[in-house]
Amino acid sequence: MDIMPTGIIRLMVPELLKEKGWTITKFMRESGLSYPTAHRLAHNNVTAITLKTIKRLCDVFEVTVEELIVREPEVLESTSG
Repeated sequence: MDIMPTGIIRLMVPELLKEKGWTITKFMRESGLSYPTAHRLAHNNVTAITLKTIKRLCDVFEVTVEELIVREPEVLESTSG
């Protein structure tokens, strides 16, 4: 059995909002998401997301899934001292 490399999966929403110059309120209006959801996405405070929301984000930001979701290597803290 192959083991997948560890890492952190995150959404690029904060960067995309900055590129567009959008506030959370503007993002909420453009996407049709509730303010609490838009706020959580804007601050990368998300642990789960539906395919419907992923599609909505891709549409509103005009990006592909690969541009919206990234996998970053996990940074492990050094225990040597």
